[in-house]
Amino acid sequence: MPQADEIVLFVEDDNIMGDYFIYEFDRNFQSLLQAYGTDKIKGVVFGRFDDSCKMSSDVAKRIIADKLPKDIPVIFGVDFGHVFPMITFPIGGRARMEATDDPLIEIYQNQK
Repeated sequence: MPQADEIVLFVEDDNIMGDYFIYEFDRNFQSLLQAYGTDKIKGVVFGRFDDSCKMSSDVAKRIIADKLPKDIPVIFGVDFGHVFPMITFPIGGRARMEATDDPLIEIYQNQK
């Protein structure tokens, strides 16, 4: 797992677990947070989930309610992951996000 001091996590998953998807996602998300520590996470962006996942923003909010400090911004339903349409973005780049009523995500590729 790459280490960094200020992290914006982009999180998504497919429905390989079927009816157990939400439980598996909850467990995997907890493991991911433990790998970094929430003190380094500056924001979380959730990709859109396939309808078969039964993962609404309300379900996701319940999952993260006791895992993330309230001051970490979260955006739900962004077009990346396993569901069309999807964007491709550089891993390891820089990102800026605003979790408002009109959310904003800007992604910058690192220049060498």
